[in-house]
Amino acid sequence: MKKNFTSEAVVAGFEQRVDAMFRAESGKPLVRAKKQKPLDPGRGNYVRAYSYSMVGFAARCLYLNEMLEEANAALVENAQHYLDNPMDINDRDSFHWHAEIVMRLIEMYGANGSNRITKKTEALALKPIWEYVRKVSRLDKAEYEKSRTWHIYLSENHHAMSFTVCWQFAKIAKNRPEYKDLKYDDGATAAEHYRAWNAYFVVYCRERARKSLCIEMMCDDYNSTLIKGFYNFYDFGDPQVRWSAGLLLDLYFAYWAQEQIDGVQGGGRSRIYFWKGLKQNRDHGNAPLAWFYFGIGKQPAVYGHDVNAALSDYRPPAVVADIAIDVAGRGRYEVRQRPQGLGKTGRPLKTADTQVPTRMRTDGGGILRYSYCDPAFIMGTPMTEARPLKDWAAISAQNRWQGVIFAGEHDARIVPIVRPKDNRVAMNAQWSVQSKGSLITQKLKHHKDGAEMIIWMSKSGLSAPVEEDGVVYVEAKGAYAAIRVATGGFKWMDGEFETDRFVPENATMIPNDEYAPVIIEVMARSDVTSFDAFKKKVKVCEVHIDGTVLRYKTIYGDQLTFDTSAKAVPSINGKPIDYAPKKVFESPFLNAEWNSGVVTISKGTRKKILDFTTDNPGFLYTRQGSDPSWSSILEEKQIPIGTNSSAGITGSIIDVNNEVVEKGPHALRPIESEINIHTPGNSLIPRRDFHKWSRWYQEDGNTQVFRLFDGEHNVRNARANAARIEAFSKKRWNRGTWHEWIGTYTIVKAQGCGIFQVKNSGEDWSIMLVMTADGDVVFQPRRATSKTVLKNMEGKSFDVRIRDNGHTSECYINGEFVGRHDWERPSGRSTFRWGMYVGGKKLSKDALLFVTGATVDPEGSPTRK
Repeated sequence: MKKNFTSEAVVAGFEQRVDAMFRAESGKPLVRAKKQKPLDPGRGNYVRAYSYSMVGFAARCLYLNEMLEEANAALVENAQHYLDNPMDINDRDSFHWHAEIVMRLIEMYGANGSNRITKKTEALALKPIWEYVRKVSRLDKAEYEKSRTWHIYLSENHHAMSFTVCWQFAKIAKNRPEYKDLKYDDGATAAEHYRAWNAYFVVYCRERARKSLCIEMMCDDYNSTLIKGFYNFYDFGDPQVRWSAGLLLDLYFAYWAQEQIDGVQGGGRSRIYFWKGLKQNRDHGNAPLAWFYFGIGKQPAVYGHDVNAALSDYRPPAVVADIAIDVAGRGRYEVRQRPQGLGKTGRPLKTADTQVPTRMRTDGGGILRYSYCDPAFIMGTPMTEARPLKDWAAISAQNRWQGVIFAGEHDARIVPIVRPKDNRVAMNAQWSVQSKGSLITQKLKHHKDGAEMIIWMSKSGLSAPVEEDGVVYVEAKGAYAAIRVATGGFKWMDGEFETDRFVPENATMIPNDEYAPVIIEVMARSDVTSFDAFKKKVKVCEVHIDGTVLRYKTIYGDQLTFDTSAKAVPSINGKPIDYAPKKVFESPFLNAEWNSGVVTISKGTRKKILDFTTDNPGFLYTRQGSDPSWSSILEEKQIPIGTNSSAGITGSIIDVNNEVVEKGPHALRPIESEINIHTPGNSLIPRRDFHKWSRWYQEDGNTQVFRLFDGEHNVRNARANAARIEAFSKKRWNRGTWHEWIGTYTIVKAQGCGIFQVKNSGEDWSIMLVMTADGDVVFQPRRATSKTVLKNMEGKSFDVRIRDNGHTSECYINGEFVGRHDWERPSGRSTFRWGMYVGGKKLSKDALLFVTGATVDPEGSPTRK
């Protein structure tokens, strides 16, 4: 990444980087990953990689609009595999890893998208997903009043993948004839499941801001898997769901950004399989995301796991990009966090329909996750209470990682951990205390499946270890390190670790006493004059042991006390470790009070507040006051029937978030002044009377607010239904003269209705823009074929330009030509109307629409005279 790039420019480069990734593989044939045998007897086949290869290939073809027949065939083949092998659908390690990616492709490229996926392919692809969700999705799983979403089925990342699949299928199925009336195994319908999972997800996001983001702490593989479905909530969810997903993704990338150097992840972690903690994965996990959003690392290959991120509209804020790319500018700082870890482990089965969840305890603490960050290195550890294994949820206790990563291209690191007996998994293996760049750690007697304590040092990026007086010293590019075993000495490991996984070249120390404390000191080169000066600092730091208590004054001058019997809490400068701090996130860049739900991300002059406590999409507006029901207005005769009312009806005040809504090319344009409005009670309201009709129409800044409410209908004459709130231009024209309308629409609450008309006084319209109840936008030429031009736009904005000359109309959306239509208008003059017009249908729910910068014949337009 070029150092002179602004954070905004880095984020703006997302599209170019993603496009380059897809185009690098243009035209290449499908390469299927191998289908593997079951991982255990009695299970389904292990076909996760196979499915990733199929959906990754399909996504590339669909994105590039090439090889569409092959893309459809890949999706069909993948679905057919599961239909032919039904055990694979319910196997926890295959199906729900990719199913939400299939549904993303359907949403974007299926019958309700660009039609690159055929209806036949779409129908078949949904069949195995139905077989999954009808068993796995249960309304009791979506309960949140008691669980607060801290009942975790299978593991944390599995749980998220599963509820993502359940939510998205319900979203699609509730409107499809073949599924909408079917009952799940729990007796509920897709619509009921959709409502339940919507509510659940909003609370899930809020709880992660209140009580910590990841149980599987800073786990590169599993955290990137945890969030991969959240992009679908962001892109396809209702406004509140979309809002919550966006906040959670912002939080995630801030969480990740502050503890990495050039994409190498540091800090205390959990669920890090032994070999994975010895190097950074540069191909998978967070690596593709670092490239997409921040230009960190290398261009990835197209991989099914990462398709949602690549195709999503989500972008991190500039402040997060600044934290991620400006390692030097971050300076030196400490990170403290309060992750969840205590809990009762459930009974995770090998199938996805696990019944007994892990129940996390959120009433206490248990872990202080601490990192000391310098541009030259990051040292971190999860400081845990020395509890027995039964107190911990397995997804927290498994493979806790601690150590040091060093800046530089060689992935240099020092890793002091208890080696798993099988070189894969150990539980509750060590505990620790750390202050700044000084760490004391010890193997716990409460462990399960732990072998010896080791201190693993990479050969790459570190100098050859030098031993002096029982202390081992190494140099990195920007830092020095010292390792000592407090009692009993150590030996150097001979040979290699017995594993079929790749382990980089290393030097590894093994304490002679498996429970001997290990002390590691790291300091930046900039803080000492030389390597010898660093050694001198270390040598004056003596280890004092009084019975079971170790006392040690660090090279930073801090006094650490560590009870090797694990009966007393360690202390720093006489203060015991607080395993339940008042802040859930604390650093110069990421801060939140425990249980508040309000997170602040900041760096320099940049700042973003993530308020997860908002119950409505307040990112677009807030409302002051209330609005009476339509039935009460009629019963109380507040509006006359059968005539144009002059009294009007006022309503609550909509305060538009102008900073968010008023963006794009029309943001600075004032609202067209020469307009009238048409409401259910009056068809010709002049501007001077707009304030009387604020129930339906308001203006805030450069934005018009159009509202309709459940049950409303026309009352000014005998025409049935026909609820509307429209603005219309006073300017009118006959055939031959071109006129133009421009503006930006934001659909806040969708309703099936017309939102724009080119209309003449003879009651004929030539073209309309129609909004569907699902938030789609349709171009409708009169007595001609309509076409959907935008999908799922609730909570989103789009730019509109309409041209008309009294005979021919043209429509442009987001700068792209949509359609042209000729319509002979028998009488009267034409004009523009915009807002909401329901027509002959009944209004079944509230609707809210913003239009920004609405202008007729704007300055610079060739139509302006």
